[in-house]
Amino acid sequence: MQLLSIRQQLTIAKPLGAKTLSDTHHSTGKMARDMSDKEILQMELAQLKIEVSTTRTAVSVNCKETMEWVEAQTEGDPLIKGVSDDKNPYKGDKGGCIIT
Repeated sequence: MQLLSIRQQLTIAKPLGAKTLSDTHHSTGKMARDMSDKEILQMELAQLKIEVSTTRTAVSVNCKETMEWVEAQTEGDPLIKGVSDDKNPYKGDKGGCIIT
């Protein structure tokens, strides 16, 4: 596992509800570039504590669950099944544009 610096962590998007360095960062009102090395290291330590306590699952399990979810959603997906003519405002004989 590659550890990211505080500056990299502050730019990475987080899942909804997840705690990250940016949670601590924004509450201090300081930008990372304005923090002392000690403050940055304290934030990195706090982030590592959060990461250690995070429940992990195998990629194979996550992939299987994702595939099942996607397959369950295909029935109503217009990009896969298409849109019926009666619901498609762009289908049918609606004339067109004539450039003269």
